[in-house]
Amino acid sequence: MTHFNKLNDAELLRKFEMIKEDLEDVENEKKFTANQSGVHTSAGKVIAQMEEFESEISELKEQIAQCSEEIKKRGLSK
Repeated sequence: MTHFNKLNDAELLRKFEMIKEDLEDVENEKKFTANQSGVHTSAGKVIAQMEEFESEISELKEQIAQCSEEIKKRGLSK
């Protein structure tokens, strides 16, 4: 867990943007992987990979919420 309250304002805002970009990247990778055709992969591997994507997406969304809350506490604008 990241301790957003220990970051200065500039670091906090930069971290917020980085986490949002990471989330977008993971969501795009998930879409790309799910839409691949012509590549033979077992159903078990596909399911495991999708679960991994979902887990990472959930974690990033939680970090965004925590970071956003800290930004709001400080009265900063995103």
